[in-house]
Amino acid sequence: MKLVVDKATIDYVKGKGRVINIDLYTSKSCCAGITEPIVKFGDPKLIHQFDVYFIDDIKIYVNRFIQPRDDGLTLHLNKFLGIKSISVSGVKML
Repeated sequence: MKLVVDKATIDYVKGKGRVINIDLYTSKSCCAGITEPIVKFGDPKLIHQFDVYFIDDIKIYVNRFIQPRDDGLTLHLNKFLGIKSISVSGVKML
């Protein structure tokens, strides 16, 4: 799988410990759950369920159950009212 990470995101992750993991989060509601990717800092708890990638001195764990849309994922740094977060695009939603 190909990972595309912009320079701003790489610099942000370097300042937060150099390790992120991309996991799946399923929201629970009364009718149906919605699954979406979520980015967390640090090593994942269930490390055996992740593939690891190294990009520009950072370590990125990606959950093996994540299916990319076009053979790759893109990570973006978002800023809103001074709050930074990382979003993932290119995930095939089931």
